[in-house]
Amino acid sequence: MNSHKIPILHKSDKGVNASRYNVFSYHTHMHSYYEMTLYEPFDGTVTINDNIFKINTVTAVLIAPSDFHRIEVSGTAQSPFIKIAFDADPSLVGEAIESSIILQEIKKEDFIYHIFQEIFRTSGNSIYKTFLVHAALLAISEKGMRVQPSRKTRGNELSKKALRIINERFSDNITLPSLAEELSVSPQYLSTVFKKNVGISFIEHLNNVRLRRASKLLLETQENITRISEMCGYRDLSHFLRCFKATFGSSPLVYRKNNK
Repeated sequence: MNSHKIPILHKSDKGVNASRYNVFSYHTHMHSYYEMTLYEPFDGTVTINDNIFKINTVTAVLIAPSDFHRIEVSGTAQSPFIKIAFDADPSLVGEAIESSIILQEIKKEDFIYHIFQEIFRTSGNSIYKTFLVHAALLAISEKGMRVQPSRKTRGNELSKKALRIINERFSDNITLPSLAEELSVSPQYLSTVFKKNVGISFIEHLNNVRLRRASKLLLETQENITRISEMCGYRDLSHFLRCFKATFGSSPLVYRKNNK
């Protein structure tokens, strides 16, 4: 994660988290929740499972839980995107949406463009925000294109299971050997297939998940740094501070002060 490509602003309301970022490259990953993103055009691609999409028009993407995805930026332009994250709550998604969806060639006068802006601006009224998210989902589902699922290989499925465990239990004392034992494979095999399918090592991904959570807690809570370190799975405060500064370019306290 680039230290200069951090969230501009977070807004949370009961079950819905809205963030505005400048676009940045990010390795292959997956979530246990839905992620709905509106991208302004940029020089680069979004890959969902094995499908690569150039983002040369305004584009809305709905990522379904357990789908692999990554962002690759070729240029240096600071192009913004709005991300809406939410759990698979029936009040939001109704029947579960099983596949990711992409909608391109959006115009700035289109309904879907304005509804993303409204979701981001809205806070304090969870009923209204739920209505907006549901409307955006219907628009993307009606007009967008379903994305093909990834090829089912043993390594692919094993990597998904590993990612799911990391996402759900990153605060535990999770290690490559303990995860491999849980998945009934050798640490060497898990390390190899994880790197092949995800693009980075197990420890890099675990660290990224923990640090993303730490940055969120810094902005959305008043917890002290030691407590946040523990909540994110770090047993050594000094190690947490080094990792955080290497990723975000500042100490946790400075990050909190500059981004509140």
